[in-house]
Amino acid sequence: MEGQAEVETKNKTTGEYLNGTLAYQLRDPRTASLFAPLWDNATSNWTIFPDVAVWFNENGSQDGVNGSVIPSKPGDASFGSLSVGFGCGGNPNLIGPELGFGVGMHEALGGQQILIVKTAWGGKSLAGDFRPPSSVKNPGPFCQGSCPNAVGHYYQTMIADMRAMLSGGAIGAMFPQFSSLTPKLTGFGWFHGWNDGCDLNDTAAYEDNFVNLVKDLRAEFNPTLAVSMPVAGFNGFNGAEATRVPKSDIPWVDM
Repeated sequence: MEGQAEVETKNKTTGEYLNGTLAYQLRDPRTASLFAPLWDNATSNWTIFPDVAVWFNENGSQDGVNGSVIPSKPGDASFGSLSVGFGCGGNPNLIGPELGFGVGMHEALGGQQILIVKTAWGGKSLAGDFRPPSSVKNPGPFCQGSCPNAVGHYYQTMIADMRAMLSGGAIGAMFPQFSSLTPKLTGFGWFHGWNDGCDLNDTAAYEDNFVNLVKDLRAEFNPTLAVSMPVAGFNGFNGAEATRVPKSDIPWVDM
């Protein structure tokens, strides 16, 4: 989620763009047309989408672990009109899912003003780091052993950042084009890694924890909040059947 995909890294020996970078995809006949909207021929640079803005808690050493400075100034966070460079640590050569999502929204919503608020930290779990309040009030049967009995620190940080973002004038201070508009949180995207897969009980509890996460976010911000959960694959299904049965007295049935 932080964004580790590379934009235009080259092979140090050949000088060619590495396979998988945006620059490579832009030049590959098989993918060139799909990636063409990302390149602005008029400026000979990556396209900037002025109707889609991005705010990301990371910028260099500023990662907002205990909350971010909002309204932000340069150096407090990464923010601006959508383009490449909103990846991990504010590195201009990195992107995350915000780019593809933002371009998709740009194309689907016909020029509406969109703000993507990206709160992300690498190596975090839903069972612990983002544990929602409802999972603390009603811990499921797989909350055993080291299962924390506290709302996750990063859940609380995410909520605090979003509250600050929606407070009066914060968005307009960073994005003047939005200063006359009233912000409304209408969607939540959860692009999550593999840390819950490191513990069998965390894996088994993931469904309940995610349902609780959505319920709590809707209660906090918007009862009709749209939710998207992309699928991230790590090692596919190789060896999955041997590792996915949790340690529990409750019978586990594959559906």
